[in-house]
Amino acid sequence: MDNLSNFNPADVKQHLEGIDWPADREEIAKKAEQNGAPGPVAGQLRQRLPEGEISGPQDVVSKLQG
Repeated sequence: MDNLSNFNPADVKQHLEGIDWPADREEIAKKAEQNGAPGPVAGQLRQRLPEGEISGPQDVVSKLQG
């Protein structure tokens, strides 16, 4: 998955397991990497998620789709 323009939300969600929500984008990206997310996915999380706390996996997916 080189970009997230046509990503499967389930693919992203699988990399978000074990996060203590709410979490900020850096915590989310680091945990996704630890959970085996490819570099481009972690990079997109860092680029596309806003600063501040994200409430949960569905919020991540919503922000990535938006």
